[in-house]
Amino acid sequence: MKLRFCLIIGLFLLTGSYLKADELISIYLNNSDLSPVRIDVSNISTIKFKSTKLVVNNNDNTSDDFYFSDIIKITFNEQGTSIETVNASSASIFPNPVKDNLIIQNAEKIYGSDIYIYSMTGVLVEKYSQWNGESINVSDLAPGVYFVNSNSTTLKFVKQ
Repeated sequence: MKLRFCLIIGLFLLTGSYLKADELISIYLNNSDLSPVRIDVSNISTIKFKSTKLVVNNNDNTSDDFYFSDIIKITFNEQGTSIETVNASSASIFPNPVKDNLIIQNAEKIYGSDIYIYSMTGVLVEKYSQWNGESINVSDLAPGVYFVNSNSTTLKFVKQ
C-alpha cells in the first residue's frame, strides 16, 4: 500500500500533476542492467496500481507489468530538450536507511537545483533551494519512507 502511494506521488505530485504527450516515463528496475524501461506517454491508455504491481496499458491493447518490489525509481523526461537528467547509475543516497544525515552521491548534475523531500503520502516535508551538495539533516523526520526529488529525478530513502 505504501509503495502504491509512492508511485502515485512520482507519477502525479512530483511532476506537476500531469504529463505532456511528448514525455517519457523511465522505470528503473533492480533486476536490470541499469538501463531503464522507457515508455512514451502518448502510447499509454491507462496506468493502474494493482496489489503487487504497476500495470501500464498501452494504446495497442498490450500492457507492461512492473512489480513494486522491482522498481528502484521512476523519472520523467521530455523528449528533445537539452536538460540533462541524473540517471540511475550516477545519483544515489547514502546511507540508506539513514538516521541523521543524508548524502546524495554522484549528483553533480543537480547541483544548484532545488531539492524537495516528500513523505510517503505526498506531503512536502523539506525544501532546499539551490542545493550545493551538502549533506541533508533528516534527524527531525519521523521514521518511514521518503522521496528526494530534483528536476526529473526521484530517489527513495528510508528514515530510521
